[in-house]
Amino acid sequence: MPDPIRMELQFGGVPITAKVAATGHGIIAISGRRGTPPVQVLKAAFEQQQDIRFTFPPFKYRPALLSVWRAGYLAAFAWLGYRYILRPDVQAARRRLLDENDETLRVFTVTTPDDYPSTRRILVIKKPTSQRSLVIQIGRHSAILPWINSRPDLYDLLARHGGRKAAMVSDMWRPWPTEPEFAMDFQ
Repeated sequence: MPDPIRMELQFGGVPITAKVAATGHGIIAISGRRGTPPVQVLKAAFEQQQDIRFTFPPFKYRPALLSVWRAGYLAAFAWLGYRYILRPDVQAARRRLLDENDETLRVFTVTTPDDYPSTRRILVIKKPTSQRSLVIQIGRHSAILPWINSRPDLYDLLARHGGRKAAMVSDMWRPWPTEPEFAMDFQ
């Protein structure tokens, strides 16, 4: 738990919403909201060895997949550059990244449980031509983004075939970009 997580703490029945982070020495509350009980009340509860309960927020799968998609978009940008991300057929992906509450565009990811968590690569899918796309793999999850001359209805087509095993064939794959390459910008 390297970054603070929002959760609810209860010291002796006193509820506190706070951000909590783990250190090598234990768990510490980083910050609380206005109106949280005074430190003296919490200190007394702690000194009396009253139960401390942590309630973590539930895991949300959709935002996790959206983060894979964002990382994939950034990897595609690092590899291909501005000419790629400013293409009209990438507009839908960029619009979705800007407004995570927008329900009009689906987040398209693929999960392959047998792949290694450390895998990072970009696959260029050219066949079938109806599904021409970039598949950006981050561990066991992959984000699907439009490729050059992808169909404008790529995401609608994928939605219609969702849940079935894809017959997509990777034409090429390349390693994860480690620095900006902007390959399309320097052609």
